[in-house]
Amino acid sequence: MIEAELKRLSSQFLTCSLVKQRDSLFLRASVPCPTRLASEPSKKVQKRINLYLKATPANLERAEDLARKLDRQLGRHAYVPADWTEEALTNTGGYESLPSMEDFCRGIEALFERKCSGVPKNSMTAWGKKYKPAIKLFSTIKGPCTEERLLSLIRSVAADSSRKSIASITRQTVIHLGYDFNRDKITEAGSGYVRGKVEPRDIPDDELIESMIETIEHPVWRYLYGICWLYGIRGHEIVGSTMEKRANGGWVLYVPDDSKTGYRECWACPGEKVEQYDLQVPYLPTQDKYSVTKAASDYLSKVKKSYKKGVRDRPARIPFSLYNLRHAYALRLLSRDISTIRSAKLMGHSLKEHEATYHRWITHKHMVQMHDQEAAHLY
Repeated sequence: MIEAELKRLSSQFLTCSLVKQRDSLFLRASVPCPTRLASEPSKKVQKRINLYLKATPANLERAEDLARKLDRQLGRHAYVPADWTEEALTNTGGYESLPSMEDFCRGIEALFERKCSGVPKNSMTAWGKKYKPAIKLFSTIKGPCTEERLLSLIRSVAADSSRKSIASITRQTVIHLGYDFNRDKITEAGSGYVRGKVEPRDIPDDELIESMIETIEHPVWRYLYGICWLYGIRGHEIVGSTMEKRANGGWVLYVPDDSKTGYRECWACPGEKVEQYDLQVPYLPTQDKYSVTKAASDYLSKVKKSYKKGVRDRPARIPFSLYNLRHAYALRLLSRDISTIRSAKLMGHSLKEHEATYHRWITHKHMVQMHDQEAAHLY
C-alpha cells in the first residue's frame, strides 16, 4: 500500500510529512505565515502543500526529494514560499534533465581544485589518494547521475577505508554541486564509523574532562576544547560556527553547511558550563577547517616533545583525543535521557548510525545516572 510507504518516508523528516489526499500527494507541515514572514518569522500555520503528483509508486522518489527540500528549509529557518507554488512544482525540467556521471566526476575534480589549490595532482597528494580513486569509480558508469547510482557504486568498494574515503568525497561533492541527495545515506553507504575501534574505557568521564580544561592556558585551544566538550562537535566544525543566546538563557551553536554532516543546530550539555568557563566569548582559531584539528592536537597532545632552547613548554597535555569529547557528549545525552532522535539530530547522525554506535556503550554507571536524573533538560 502506498500509504505505508508514505508513512515510512515521513519518518525520515523532522518538520514535515508526506500524505495522500484522494489520488494526489501532499506535504503537511507547520510553515511561517506568508503574510508575516518578514515581521514575525516565528508565526506558523499548518499547511498542506499540493505537490501536483499523482499518488503512484513512480512518483514517490520525486515526492521524497521535495519533502527533504522542505525539511531542510524549515530546519534552517529558510522557508521560501516561492518554491512551493504550482508554477515552481510543475516545472520539472530540472528534475527530468538529470546531471550526468561525467558532470559529477568533473565536480569532484573542481572540488579538489577549490579545496587544495596549488597542490599537485600526483599519487603522493590527496588527489592520488582520495579524489582520483573516486573519479575512477564513478567513471565506470555512463548516463544520468542519480542518488541510487552513487550509493550502489560506493557500496561496491570492498576495502573499508577506501569505501569510507569515497563516501566522504561523494558527500562533499554533492554539497559543492548543490545536488539534493540524502547526505546521511551517502555516509551510511561508506559504513561510517569502524565502531569496534573505540570502546567505553577509552572515553573520558565528565570529571576528568572538566579537570583538563583548567590546564589549558592558550585561549583559542581552551575555547575549542570547551566547545567540543559541551556541544559534541568535531574539531574542524569550529571554523565558521556561530553562537546565539536564546530567550531561555541557553547558548546555541550553529555549525556551517560546509562541515562533514552539513548545517545543524547544537545544544550545550550541560548548558550551565558555557558561561562558567566564558565559552560564550568566542576565541576562534586562525587555521582553516583542514588544519585546525591538527594544530589543536599538536598543542593538546599528551606526547611530550622537545622544544628549542628559550621556547616555553606547552602547559596542556590531554590524555585523550579531542574527538573523544564528541563520544563523551553522546553518552552524556543518553545518561540524561535525551531522546535518540534528538541526540542524533544534535550530532549530525542518522538515527541508525547513532543507535548502532552509542547504545552498546551504555554502562551500569549511565543507567544509574538515568534513574537519578529528576529532570532531563539540556539547559
